[in-house]
Amino acid sequence: MLDVTRVSAKPVYDMASDLPLILYDCSFEDVHFLVDPHEQQKVSNHLVKLWHDRQVVAKMTESLMLDVVGAQYAYERDAATDRPTDKIVRSVPSTSYSLTVSTTKVYVPLLQRARERAFPTSTPATETSEMDE
Repeated sequence: MLDVTRVSAKPVYDMASDLPLILYDCSFEDVHFLVDPHEQQKVSNHLVKLWHDRQVVAKMTESLMLDVVGAQYAYERDAATDRPTDKIVRSVPSTSYSLTVSTTKVYVPLLQRARERAFPTSTPATETSEMDE
């Protein structure tokens, strides 16, 4: 990869999902942080908005999913009240739709991958002669 005559540009990489890479729960022993109440309120407001926005997207996705595969999935009904619960269950067996997402990819070695566009290289002699003109 370091031989620029053989590999003149960076291989194309697919971006990985950032969700499993986010550090969201950690602790420090014998460390006490000073927190400004105003800043804490701003962070709290931001997190509530973030949570709300994600809940809206989740409900919209759930609705679309039920529209697309509607006959196969339905809300489970409470036995006592016969009212729908929040739990979604498969109502009819089917092999035509699947809610699982295939994440299996075929590994392509770095030297065989497509490459980003290579920029032309210049030598100091070329730069000097172009400047003199």
